[in-house]
Amino acid sequence: MKLIRALFPDSDQAALWRDGRKYPRFVRTYEGSGENRMADSYLLHALDTETDLPELLILLGALAASPRTLEQLRRSAELHCDDEEADGYSRVRRRILELEQYGYLQRQGRTFALAHDWLRQLENEELEALVQFVRFAAGTAYPRVAASFLRRSAEREMHRRGLALPAQSLLLRHNVSACVFDEDIVWQLQELIAARRGAVITMGRGSVECLPIALRIDMRLGRWYVLSMEQRGPVIRRVSGIRSVKQAPAVPPEQWQEAQQAVTDRFARCGCSGAMPAGEPVLVRARLNFSSAPGLQNQFAREIRLGRIVEREDGIYYEAEVNDPLELLPLLRSYAPWLRVLPGAHTLDQRLREDLLLMRQAAEGARNETIQ
Repeated sequence: MKLIRALFPDSDQAALWRDGRKYPRFVRTYEGSGENRMADSYLLHALDTETDLPELLILLGALAASPRTLEQLRRSAELHCDDEEADGYSRVRRRILELEQYGYLQRQGRTFALAHDWLRQLENEELEALVQFVRFAAGTAYPRVAASFLRRSAEREMHRRGLALPAQSLLLRHNVSACVFDEDIVWQLQELIAARRGAVITMGRGSVECLPIALRIDMRLGRWYVLSMEQRGPVIRRVSGIRSVKQAPAVPPEQWQEAQQAVTDRFARCGCSGAMPAGEPVLVRARLNFSSAPGLQNQFAREIRLGRIVEREDGIYYEAEVNDPLELLPLLRSYAPWLRVLPGAHTLDQRLREDLLLMRQAAEGARNETIQ
């Protein structure tokens, strides 16, 4: 946090005090909505600037001169290492293999060399188009961190060529800094899922052993969820509540298939809610009428995560069979002027009326304060 405050002093000036604690904040302006300052500072919490960074720069500098073997790289690193007891070969080997895994290095027999920089092959117009596209992707798609890194690399290449950066042509609706650090956990979980390995996840209130099965994201709120099998059965958790993930042994194919089927059955009729009513899933129906705004029907169809649009002789309906009907409330509330929730084994119609009434009262109160 000291390093972040030093690099972004305005985050300290805009800090929020709550319950005696100070929370630095990045002030977001709509005009600067394409920036992702939290992603730009992503490595600060993991890279030691006194040991890791100098050694990494030494290794990259040696490889920039010519391809090297691991032993040659170890000798280069030891010239600048003060710890005589440290196992330099193992540390350098681990770092080099990581760089190769992420595509920064290429193995050539026993030697390693820097990977070819594909950005330098682009024409100026292609490079500018890439910058514009990745600016868009870094603010609207997931994962955002990887896109943010690519954006910075492309912008650095433009600086190297002496080209001016194009103006920010996109103003993003949502806060692009939300949940940036979740993606580190997401990648770890994704690797465990691909390898069908168990995990020990640590949260604020302790640790639990589980078998991660799948990942989901709430695109409306930018929240990641992991679906897993635990001793008590299938569970869905928000990734933002996970502090660390440790790898556990792989499981037999039969155990993985059984866990996958159980998780699929448990969460087939839910988006990102873990609530399960007593009994069968609930059918929710709403009659749609987009005659006053025809273009909104396509937008509504794109935002549907659960359920479908059904056309009948007497009109157009939205139908969804869900575990937790209240999970549909934000979607239905957003399109309240163009739909009517039909009665059923749920309280959605009542909750929707109550929410709209509260919103109306809040708007009238704010208007009265402005007049006064």
